[in-house]
Amino acid sequence: MRLNLDESVWNYLKNVEMKNLCCQSLDHLRTELRKAKERLRHKTQIIKSFQEVGLV
Repeated sequence: MRLNLDESVWNYLKNVEMKNLCCQSLDHLRTELRKAKERLRHKTQIIKSFQEVGLV
């Protein structure tokens, strides 16, 4: 199954950056998601790997 880049990124955020996260509110979730996106933003090799492996 091939995923587009958005699905690959979301999958990574859910299963790696935000794994085992328990948020108390939507505001907390938004804050944690923003932090996770910023961490991923600096991991260009991981983003490139989504394409190299053929996930997009």
